[in-house]
Amino acid sequence: EAIKAVGWGTFTGFSVSAYLNSIQKHNAGAAGLFTRTGYVMPWLAALGGIYAATEGITSNVREEDDFWNAGLAGCVAGGLAGSRRKSISMMAGGCFVVGTTMGAY
Repeated sequence: EAIKAVGWGTFTGFSVSAYLNSIQKHNAGAAGLFTRTGYVMPWLAALGGIYAATEGITSNVREEDDFWNAGLAGCVAGGLAGSRRKSISMMAGGCFVVGTTMGAY
């Protein structure tokens, strides 16, 4: 499941990178997809993989499949997303927002 999430994250990152590359002005051409905005691909792949792995691990450890697994996985992924800003408050906010959203979903 985590491998599939990494694949979808990479695909989504590629799409977002292509969009960002198309709206920026530069001389890199199509190579800008990887050189200028390519950081998005591994970032979204990591977020998807971390979310799926955390959800699977918590489901196996707790031996239950309920909203707590998705909430905890969302909290970890949101914390990782907030870590890009190098701020504890952004990590806590990302954990709260994404964890609450995924737990409620």
